[in-house]
Amino acid sequence: MTRARGRRRSTAPMAVGALMVLALVGPAPATSSGTDMCDQANIVVSWQSRSDPRLDRPDIVLRGTGEVTIGERLAGGRARRIELTDDELRALLDFILDEKDAWSIDGEAIARAAREADPAGRGGDTLAVTTWPQADSRTTILTLDKGARSHVVEVDDLFGLTMRRPELDAAARLRAIELRLLDLARHD
Repeated sequence: MTRARGRRRSTAPMAVGALMVLALVGPAPATSSGTDMCDQANIVVSWQSRSDPRLDRPDIVLRGTGEVTIGERLAGGRARRIELTDDELRALLDFILDEKDAWSIDGEAIARAAREADPAGRGGDTLAVTTWPQADSRTTILTLDKGARSHVVEVDDLFGLTMRRPELDAAARLRAIELRLLDLARHD
């Protein structure tokens, strides 16, 4: 019985020592998006501009490891991969997750606001004036995945909607994310 008590006493200094080391070292470094660097690798952001149902796959896939896949439509017929630096990745994830708060963008709320603004549906599609006609199509789909958490935003005629209703903050944030992701297709 005295032996058991003696063992408990000898482990107490080790536990206190471990707590002191943790207090000195602190938690894992975090991005401003609140994602620690280990957890960041689990993030996947994908963007798709759906115009042809036969091409129902993402045009751009950004992984938390820094790997980006540019789909064949945006890469001239053959998918290609690029690797972002840690700083580029952190800046892009901060922009998407913090500044534009992609997790809070609600595609259904955007669609409701668009219907309320144009109940007769006279707005129609607006063709984007762009050097990338394949980048702006009928439906924009943004998907965020982080472990078990997933969020999908699907909006019809995003470009036209942001032109007709610039006051729709969620649509403007989604369009800004879309444009920033499209910049990746021009990345060397």
